Amino acid sequence: WAARAAAREVSGAADGGDDVIAGTPDEVLRYWQRKAEHLAAKLDAARRRDEGKARAKEAFRERTGLRPPVLAYVGRLDYQKGLDLVLKALPRLLEMGVRLYVQGVGDGGLQEAFLRAEEENPEGVRFLPAYDEAMARLAYAGAEAVLVPSRFEPCGLVQMIASRYGTPPVARAVGGLKDTVEDGRAGVLFETYHPEGLLYGVLRLFRLGAEEMGLRAMEKDFSWEGPARAYREVYREALG
Repeated sequence: WAARAAAREVSGAADGGDDVIAGTPDEVLRYWQRKAEHLAAKLDAARRRDEGKARAKEAFRERTGLRPPVLAYVGRLDYQKGLDLVLKALPRLLEMGVRLYVQGVGDGGLQEAFLRAEEENPEGVRFLPAYDEAMARLAYAGAEAVLVPSRFEPCGLVQMIASRYGTPPVARAVGGLKDTVEDGRAGVLFETYHPEGLLYGVLRLFRLGAEEMGLRAMEKDFSWEGPARAYREVYREALG
């Protein structure tokens, strides 16, 4: 009885394995041909990504006048988004040689603060107080990383969109950000809601390699296929 009860509470899954590598000479040859084709496709994708990223960076630099490396924030101007951390960390970021691009509308006080930051640092800060989808996409593609230092975040889309452009996020480890950013591999997470926490995240980004993380971020699947399966399972369990 105890074994049957435990079985109802525990699920299992079989191990996985590669395709057949033992067999006839023709089977072995076909196996390694598939491996070679897969590797060639990945290398070609990386090459095209590097070329596209270079063009995007150049176009972004021409539009903004900012020399790399550039960190970008695109979204609503709201204290919930952690923009007070960005403002407090800005002097140190500029000392590190990092430039900042901010685009968005919202809180009047934050808008004034970023306008003033641009006036005081014309070579290091660019602020666009507007909704401009084309410019937002260029920022996602042309920056070295996107900032998502939210106080709280149910899910967030910025980190997902930027990842598709090969730009890793530096995000706070809260809510959906913690669920969708693969820390140290396809982006960077930081815990402490403090300017030093954000600065630590940026330092980790460059120490671990923003370009390499961007490549890995592009491989992540943020389509609805996964969430749809998860929702289906939840409904199935709820309905018994």
